[in-house]
Amino acid sequence: MTSVSRLQVIDMQGIVVFQQALSPDQSGKVIIENSDWAPGLYIISLETREGIFRAKIVK
Repeated sequence: MTSVSRLQVIDMQGIVVFQQALSPDQSGKVIIENSDWAPGLYIISLETREGIFRAKIVK
C-alpha cells in the first residue's frame, strides 16, 4: 500500500496558500515559492499516515 502525505501552508485567515501531495518516492525536499505571499505568520502542516505535524513560519 502506498502512503501519500500532504503538505499545506495556511495563512492566518485560514486560506491555503500552498498545497502539495508528497509520494514516498520523493527525495524528501520540497521547494515552496513564497515571493508573492504577504508578510506575516503562516502555519505549515504535514499530514502523514503517522500523524500531523504543524509549525509556524514567518515571512
